[in-house]
Amino acid sequence: MAATGVAAPGVVTGSTMPGLTPGIPGAAGLNGNFPAWQNQGLSSLPNQNLPLSGRDALVNQFGRPGNGVIPQPNLLPGQLAPDFSEPSSAEKAMSAEDEKIQKPQPFRIGKLTQFGYNFFRQPTSFAPQVDIPVGPDYLLGPGDTIILTVWGSVDMTLPLEVNRSGEVVLPRVGAARVWGVPFGKVSEVLRSALSRTFKNVQLNVTMGKLRLMKVYVVGEVSAPGDYDISALSTVINALSAAGGPTKEGSLRSIQVLRGGKVVENVDLYDFFLKGDKSHDIRLRPGDTINVPVHGKLVGIAGNARKPAIYELIGQPTLKDVIDLAGGVSADGYLQRIQISRVVQNQKKVVADLDLDLKLTPDALQAHLAQVQLQDMDLVRIFPIDFTVRNNVVLDGYVLRPGGYALKPGMRLADVATRDNMLPEYWPETVELTRLVLPDHHTERLYLNLRLAQQGDTVQNILLQEFDTIRVFSRWEMEEIPKARISGDVQNPGVYRIFPNTTLRDLVLAAGNVKKTAFLKSTEISRSLITKDGVKSRLINVDLDLALRGDPTANLPLENFDEVMVRRLPEWKEETDRYCTLTGEVRFPGVYPIVKGEHLSSLIERAGGYTGKAYLKAAKFTRKLTRELQQKRMDEVIERTERELTRKQQELVAVASSKDELEATKATLESMKTSLDKLKQAKAEGRVSLELTPLERLKGSAYDLELQGGDTLDIPQSTNSVMIFGEVYNPTTAVETPGQTVQDYLKKAGGPTASAEEMEMYVVRADGTVVSRREVRGFFFDSFLSMKLDAGDTIVVPQRLEKVAWMREIKDIAYILGQTALAAGVLVAAGL
Repeated sequence: MAATGVAAPGVVTGSTMPGLTPGIPGAAGLNGNFPAWQNQGLSSLPNQNLPLSGRDALVNQFGRPGNGVIPQPNLLPGQLAPDFSEPSSAEKAMSAEDEKIQKPQPFRIGKLTQFGYNFFRQPTSFAPQVDIPVGPDYLLGPGDTIILTVWGSVDMTLPLEVNRSGEVVLPRVGAARVWGVPFGKVSEVLRSALSRTFKNVQLNVTMGKLRLMKVYVVGEVSAPGDYDISALSTVINALSAAGGPTKEGSLRSIQVLRGGKVVENVDLYDFFLKGDKSHDIRLRPGDTINVPVHGKLVGIAGNARKPAIYELIGQPTLKDVIDLAGGVSADGYLQRIQISRVVQNQKKVVADLDLDLKLTPDALQAHLAQVQLQDMDLVRIFPIDFTVRNNVVLDGYVLRPGGYALKPGMRLADVATRDNMLPEYWPETVELTRLVLPDHHTERLYLNLRLAQQGDTVQNILLQEFDTIRVFSRWEMEEIPKARISGDVQNPGVYRIFPNTTLRDLVLAAGNVKKTAFLKSTEISRSLITKDGVKSRLINVDLDLALRGDPTANLPLENFDEVMVRRLPEWKEETDRYCTLTGEVRFPGVYPIVKGEHLSSLIERAGGYTGKAYLKAAKFTRKLTRELQQKRMDEVIERTERELTRKQQELVAVASSKDELEATKATLESMKTSLDKLKQAKAEGRVSLELTPLERLKGSAYDLELQGGDTLDIPQSTNSVMIFGEVYNPTTAVETPGQTVQDYLKKAGGPTASAEEMEMYVVRADGTVVSRREVRGFFFDSFLSMKLDAGDTIVVPQRLEKVAWMREIKDIAYILGQTALAAGVLVAAGL
């Protein structure tokens, strides 16, 4: 067995590990693997290597004094107030998610601190108490003050200070020596002194100010030196005044020297762990407190109640360090306690202990006491496996989901009982996920829950550990019946239907019908699903009767039904029932129209034209026209943008010279700018019409039948003509009756050298366009002699270079120009 590294029951193996006694007779239960402390057979943990050796190894890992290490909870009284928002180890263990199998987490030591030192690092450290009653055994000395109260034949209250001679001076009596007199007997001394002068007096003595005494604190303390402390001070008071022992100093072997001899050895662990202050003696003047270097240090980490680094005295054992740590927590794994040790300042090795759980507590303690430890040992107590055993899980559409204890002979129906099901659960199928031995691979079984609950042994199978039962809802396994309602109801949409849901129920679920609903005829479209396919059927019902509950019309609905609630015939929405008149009419505003009403009728209702109305510039827009224009504009802009991109890519190959290339680039950039402008513009929806006085307008071709959303704006005369584009001075000229295009061009300086004169056009005030090509005759230019009216605009485009590859660009320019006119935007540059 020694060769394999496995010990016989009751034997600790690993004879070469210093401090561990091999082959302890009767050590039953310590049969964990303690392999030989050589390189072979060692069980080490990742990320737990302690650097260096000796004391430096432990100090480097756990931190030197003042390294900012946060103390662990429950270290000792007087430490930094713990953060109660941080869960404790017990809270973490009990709040762990109740999973069947949890992924194990790596064991981490965390930050261990040396036990006890934080007691002296707090601002509320143990200070000397000067306000406590003085005991009768307190010996008075120079510097003490007592309060003497006398009544009887004489009344007086005197503060009396003990002088350097050890005496107090009484009026009319003299000095009385009290040095070394116990406080309990000082009243007798003073009464005797007073009785020599006064008769029939009573007195009372209380302690006033206590004297200070000098003591010395040396050794491994934060601030060694001499200190003046209260005469009631103890060893802990003096250590607190000196800042307490450093982490290199001992807490267990503090010496009190008096007259060169050790009068007391103080172990602060008695006070920290048990509250025992019996060795915290009261100091005397001249006493010296010596704090030597600490003794053997042993760390305990993991699932101990108070993980820390402890100082041990004598020959430490595993029992000693576990007792100091408050014992092993309930979730500590006793089958593997690992000891990490630095051997002969050369290497670090580990060994594992396995404690037999069958041992009695006394026997277990005895065996722990036989495992000896050395300086700088680190004991790791691992957590138990938190996997919930002997457990099955019920999940899904149930009243009480969660884990259930697996009992012998337990079957599916014993957990998935009828009274544990939520309403509308699916009884035909239940999913059971199982880990199958020997490799614990996952399998899923689908069983009939209804038959299992009825006792069918095939479906009501025996459960195994780690089984998970999932119950489905009806609507996870069945498609929810639904119907759609549209048209004139408050909330059209898709609604779930139930058995016996009727047409009236669906209408009410949709918020009832609107006032505009046509109740005499409602259409139900029904889909009949068969094995061969789907057939449709239309059902017309009287919705008015259905809403009254008439069974002949209030039909039950079926899955996939679609109900269409029609609108009243000829009903129009608000936007389809109003037209707008603005400008020079007597009563501008928004007017409701009737079906078949004409433009002249609306103008007449608005009181007719005012005297300032300029009929030639009237602007009539229509909603439907605007939508169609916008659609065409978007299509043209998108197509033109693609053409411009293509031409830009062809420039290098087509241009014959650098100047030509630059000119083409400039032209394309100008077109692109115009295109960007058009993207921002929206179609006006303008319809060109010739507005005339009412008597002539009635019955004419321009007396349009109105539609909802129509607008008519009749402006005043602008008395001006705009000249726009490639002229020397684009301007707005005052309209002069009888003047022609040529006259107005002269006012703007005439076309520039880059103007394309043959492509000039005029945009009339009524929105119509007249181009030079359109009106030019064979023998004379009627375009230049065309008379203009107020509100007209002359547009002079830019001339493009006469090269073959520019033809396509010119075509693009023409398209942009036409699109701009549709949007009511004048774009002359580059067109």
